[in-house]
Parts: sequence; structure tokens; C-alpha cells
Amino acid sequence: MAQLRNYLRLARVRQYSKNLFLFLPIFFGHQLLEPHLLVKVWWAFASFSLAASSVYVFNDLVDLEADRNHPVKKERPLPSGVLGRREAAVFMGILALLALAFWVNLIFLASAIVFLIIGAVGLVKDARLSSRVGPRGSGVGSRSKKISPCPH
Repeated sequence: MAQLRNYLRLARVRQYSKNLFLFLPIFFGHQLLEPHLLVKVWWAFASFSLAASSVYVFNDLVDLEADRNHPVKKERPLPSGVLGRREAAVFMGILALLALAFWVNLIFLASAIVFLIIGAVGLVKDARLSSRVGPRGSGVGSRSKKISPCPH
């Protein structure tokens, strides 16, 4: 049971609430109780949640060394050593394949594939930039900028 909890933490299941926005169109369209639409949106919710989890795991693999030295992130399952790289990589692959298995139609499948690719490419690009200019979140690099005070 503890191992399952570690995989759920690695997948960042608590972030799934963001995908509830997928239900807004049928809610505002007064079609929330239409069974065929509700099933499609639940499939979409599952797909995007699993896709996001696979990107989160990939992020943890890319940032592993930096996360081991971070005061908070070092407690996550991968940097703490509770789960190994191989386990995380296999889990990431399973999550991505499951995400694609929940496709609703071809447009949705293409969107999920693009989401996975953009997530992976963005993380790799950011990691390469960070290795040249400083770790993410350090105030140096692509994600955060320090603004110096005016010299008045």
C-alpha cells in the first residue's frame, strides 16, 4: 500500500482537479446529464490526467539531480530514492500509453499526442537552458527573472 501511495505521489494525482475544466462546455451548454457526452468527457478527463502525470514523471526524471538538493522537492518519491529511475521510467511509459488508450476521437488523440510531445520537449529544452545558466527556480534562467531595484 505504501508503494502505491508513492506512485500516486509521483503521478501528482492531486493536480487532476485542473482537468475538471473539461466539464465546463457541457455544464454551460446545459448538457451535463447527457450520458453520451458525460462518458466522452470522463474519458477525456482520464486521458489528460494520465498524460499530465506522465509529463510530471518525466519532469522528475529530468530534474532528478537538482531536486535531490532542493529543500522541499528532495522529499518526493524519486529524489528521495523511494522509487528508482527505472521504475519511474516504466511508470511514465505506462501512463502515456494509458493516456492515449482513452482517446475519444482522432482530434482528441492528436491533441493528447501533441500535449505529450510539447511537455517533453519543453522540459528537455528548459533543462538544457538551466544547465547553462543556473537551476530552475534559482532566479536565473528561463522561468524566473530577478528585477533589481531602481538606482535612485
